[in-house]
Amino acid sequence: MKVSKKQLGLVAAGKRAPQDGPVEAFVPVKTTGQTSAHRGHWSTAARKVKREREATAWALLRHAPVRLPVVVTFTRCSSGELDDDNVRTAMKGIRDEVTVWLGLANDRDPRAVLAFAQEKVKLLTKTHAGGDVGVRVAVV
Repeated sequence: MKVSKKQLGLVAAGKRAPQDGPVEAFVPVKTTGQTSAHRGHWSTAARKVKREREATAWALLRHAPVRLPVVVTFTRCSSGELDDDNVRTAMKGIRDEVTVWLGLANDRDPRAVLAFAQEKVKLLTKTHAGGDVGVRVAVV
């Protein structure tokens, strides 16, 4: 089922009154480094980014945007670790959707400071994670 941006609240989010308190959301997506995302056809990477952005929009849907300036911390929860460059690349779709939610033109706006972190999650088996695999977004 296709969901429009208006149904996700992306358009309506900019019309809600900003809140003062911190916001925490968890986006349940598996993030991968640059080499995994760009292997194969371009449409594969585009679908991955689209899924990440939709999942982020759903996670932020119940929150009103916060007043600017803010510090946004993206914490990648996974069994493996990426280097600094790949952490930023792996969360590009999520980062872009958060900036839309905040009402910013792009992720280079000086009113939003973006920080990145990683947290290890134990795997129960090779295919099933024991903890929450995804990205925790904290806006303060």
